[in-house]
Amino acid sequence: MPVINEERHLQHAIDQILSQNYAGSLEVIVAVGPSRDRTAAVAADIAAREHRVRIVENPSGKTPAGLNAAIAMAIGDVIVRVDGHAMIPNNYVAVAVDTLQN
Repeated sequence: MPVINEERHLQHAIDQILSQNYAGSLEVIVAVGPSRDRTAAVAADIAAREHRVRIVENPSGKTPAGLNAAIAMAIGDVIVRVDGHAMIPNNYVAVAVDTLQN
């Protein structure tokens, strides 16, 4: 999840991912770019409380660089891309994985 200036939306976006009705394991990797708000602090606070959330730095702030850094850190077999301000349905990950597998 590449993020810049997402202080107001980040907690909600991550909560939506972690509450998915997907039966498999989930990890959220937040690629934090150079924000003008408290995005980095919010991400660090979430990661300190939730073991499924990890942070990687994205110094350039460019989305492709953030995605590449997050993907390099991922340990799962499937990558599901979600933005820091996204609003997703509870079955988003399950549908995405099912679509890829079938």
